[in-house]
Amino acid sequence: MQGILPTALKILGMLTLTAGGIDLGLPLYNTRLNSMENKAVVNSFVPAVASSWKREPLAKRAAPELSPRLNPDEWRAFLDFTARLGPFLKYEGATGGAFTSLILGFQNDVTVAYDAQASFQNGMAIIHIELRKHDNHWMVNDFQVKLPPAPRAGRGT
Repeated sequence: MQGILPTALKILGMLTLTAGGIDLGLPLYNTRLNSMENKAVVNSFVPAVASSWKREPLAKRAAPELSPRLNPDEWRAFLDFTARLGPFLKYEGATGGAFTSLILGFQNDVTVAYDAQASFQNGMAIIHIELRKHDNHWMVNDFQVKLPPAPRAGRGT
């Protein structure tokens, strides 16, 4: 009888480890799929917003965290800032990736962050975008337009 209990615990431990391996393996596989999917979302979404600076596409995909920042006053300030860039010319692509947090037994949370570059008549801009998968839809957590750092002036001798 003494040998049966430790053996049963070992088998249970192996099953738990195996189940844990499945639980860990699926989110890692899903992250790879999500990465292709979310990059496609970024590559279509950023040019669509930057080419017109219309609020509606952003508001449609806005996560609850972003919605308060889309009020008329903040949007007007955003438009004043982006007007300095001039008309949209070309989307240069995005770099970034996914960050997955996983708690066994719970839904995994996938958040992605990208910095996209776009050319405008008056120069380049870096568009930072964060997406989070919510109810199987990619929602925008954050959307910022930044000017690239100014080149540093050389030091005279």
